[in-house]
Amino acid sequence: MQMHRAGRLAEFPLLGPEDVFDNRYTKGDGCWLWHGTKHAYGYGVFLLPGDVPVRAHRYAYERVHGPIPDGLVVMHSCDNPPCVNPAHLSLGTRDDNNRDMSQKRRNRSGATHHWTKLTDEQVQEIRQTRPKTQSHSGEVRSGRIHYFQHQDRETALLLAHG
Repeated sequence: MQMHRAGRLAEFPLLGPEDVFDNRYTKGDGCWLWHGTKHAYGYGVFLLPGDVPVRAHRYAYERVHGPIPDGLVVMHSCDNPPCVNPAHLSLGTRDDNNRDMSQKRRNRSGATHHWTKLTDEQVQEIRQTRPKTQSHSGEVRSGRIHYFQHQDRETALLLAHG
């Protein structure tokens, strides 16, 4: 059913979600690249009626394959977040997605991880200056010892609690 606006804008039809979606990507030989709004990590996002945000790759998957069961995520075989080609999308668990990311070496670690507070050099300094005992490692894991970067110095400091 085609909906129309009243008054002066009556000649301009309102677009349904499929039309909005189809106007925001470009089909290529491989990936279909989303050129609409993107999430911080590069995934496409658009609004369904009622201003409900939805990730474009999830919408693309559901259009072709149906609803996504609870507990599953949509994974990209192409590892390209803006891709909305249903042939590049499959379902998996978060563990499946994390395993896929690790196997393809797309996971960030060390200084490139977004939660990193220490540089690789600071980590090496800590490793060289602290004892390599099981009890020390256990204290770090349990939270009795924390490493942090002091605001006034570039070197990593050791803070022992209690």
